[in-house]
Amino acid sequence: MKGRHVAHDGRPAVSDPTSLERTAGLFDELAELFDGFTRNLESGDSPITAWLKENLPGGDRALDVGCGAGRYSFLLADQYAHVLGIDPAENMVRIARRTPGPANVEFAQRSAIAVTPATDGTFDLVFAFSSVFHMGPAEVVLPHLRSLVAPGGLLVVFEPERPPGYGTEGWQVSFAFAAAQTAYQVTGRIDSAVDALRLFTDPRWISISELSRPPSYEEFRQQYTTLLPGVVIERDVYPGSFTASWRAPEAPGDAGAQSAAGPPNQARVYDWLLGGDQSGPVDREFGRRLTDIVPEAQAYARENRAFLTRGVRAALEAGVRQFVDVGSGLPTQGNVHEVAAGPGTRVVYVDHDPEVVDHANRLLAERGDPARHRAVVADLANAGALWQRVLDTGLIDPAEPVCLSLVAWLHFVTDEQQPGAQLAYLRERLCPGSVLVLSHTTAEGEAEPTIEQQAAEVHRTDQPGQLRGRAEFAAFFDGFELVEPGVTWAPLWQAEAGVETPFTGDPVGSHTLAAVGRKR
Repeated sequence: MKGRHVAHDGRPAVSDPTSLERTAGLFDELAELFDGFTRNLESGDSPITAWLKENLPGGDRALDVGCGAGRYSFLLADQYAHVLGIDPAENMVRIARRTPGPANVEFAQRSAIAVTPATDGTFDLVFAFSSVFHMGPAEVVLPHLRSLVAPGGLLVVFEPERPPGYGTEGWQVSFAFAAAQTAYQVTGRIDSAVDALRLFTDPRWISISELSRPPSYEEFRQQYTTLLPGVVIERDVYPGSFTASWRAPEAPGDAGAQSAAGPPNQARVYDWLLGGDQSGPVDREFGRRLTDIVPEAQAYARENRAFLTRGVRAALEAGVRQFVDVGSGLPTQGNVHEVAAGPGTRVVYVDHDPEVVDHANRLLAERGDPARHRAVVADLANAGALWQRVLDTGLIDPAEPVCLSLVAWLHFVTDEQQPGAQLAYLRERLCPGSVLVLSHTTAEGEAEPTIEQQAAEVHRTDQPGQLRGRAEFAAFFDGFELVEPGVTWAPLWQAEAGVETPFTGDPVGSHTLAAVGRKR
């Protein structure tokens, strides 16, 4: 095992970069005080130190996320050959660098999101102590940290439990005294308790606590078990904290091994429908059962992929060189980066499933160009967070035209999830010259309600969704000028002469509406 050294109201929400910058700025101001508090707690007698020595297997590369003054980075250096400690607060990094420590530790002023497999490789250990909840929504942060873990490596997160009465009047004082009591309990030193009181009653710390809300145990458990399948959660390794340990699969490139050990995966099933090689036995069995319900399932999938190909080509002909594909599944079988393969093109794939995104990024590392192609975890149900996650990759310049595609996906989004509002949010962020590529399953045009019955059965056994008619579909293009021939059946949208698709002879039988729009 070695890390790789390689170059609610329903409104859409977004992580607030200003809040993250303010948090880093406040930690900058508190750096000396924070270092004084943590110096004793992170000593050789700390329960966290004992836990790390007992539970970490050691290895080549370790990443300490939100390293602060670097105390844990130094401890990790005993077990890992190379340790990189990162923190967005300049003064924290300055203290870490001035502190005498092992030569195999390096510190950098960087945010965790700026560290990527493409630029930094992967790590045998990704470690975060009391920092993840400061970094943004768990559904954005955890999949990113997970992507940095090498095959067989560990992601270890310590997080504080939300204090009793959090947010009520005077809660900070009660918390400060509880923290002082814990500090004395752990270290047996009065000066540690005094340091805790000084830090946690400081107005700047109170401001940080208002910007970053720690999770309750139930929130922590739900978030981590959902986003890190197989995670092991412990409570009170350090008083008032939770610990999560997640191990990356040893052979993540083996889709068959993955799916044999778990349930079928929608993206791998779709890859099988397209004729790809990324499915396992469980996925293929599910695919066969799906085709029993919907005999034309493979033809529907391939018709949509053929339309996607033509839509991406139309965007390229219009001069677009940036692509964002939402509900992407796996980047195989003629997906966007394989069509937009020319120099200067950049593609970000978006999927809500962390397992799919992990798989996608491994495929892109093998078959694409990680410097230009990336997959990220985000959900159309939160368009603000989705768009921010896309921008965080650094691949997409919102001042330049973007091709946004959602093909064979919107029929999985019910009206309760507000697809119109979420898409409107994304459309507003696209500059003039941008292109929107959409397709959608419909029951229009058929004499018998066959597709409605099939869809009801699929949504009952797989996931919710709904069909929509031509008018509802056209509304998704509000503010965009439709490219000829407008809203039509997928096989007819700029069909290529002499090229047959599954429903060339029966376009209505595709049950798929398709269109491409351009922002003026």
